[in-house]
Amino acid sequence: MSTSVPHAAHTDITVTHANGRRRPGMSLADVPGRPWIMLRGDAEEGAYSTLPGDVEVRYSTVPTAITQDADGVDVTLHDTAAGTTATERFESRWGAG
Repeated sequence: MSTSVPHAAHTDITVTHANGRRRPGMSLADVPGRPWIMLRGDAEEGAYSTLPGDVEVRYSTVPTAITQDADGVDVTLHDTAAGTTATERFESRWGAG
């Protein structure tokens, strides 16, 4: 029942339901094509409600290069919506990518 990406490493992932029933699961590597996200309003609201007001959240932004030194990191960011790229300096980096 599993569709695999030929070049992806095979992993045996199972999903265990609350009643203990197990069934085959999938990893991100098993999903054909590019990764995608699915927004859930309740999960997004929960995340936003716990963040301090001065935390900046960016969408459509992908880190393309990260260079670290003793004082922090330079992160080159590509905004996929605007098609622009910029390098910014941070004390630390959090998030995916």
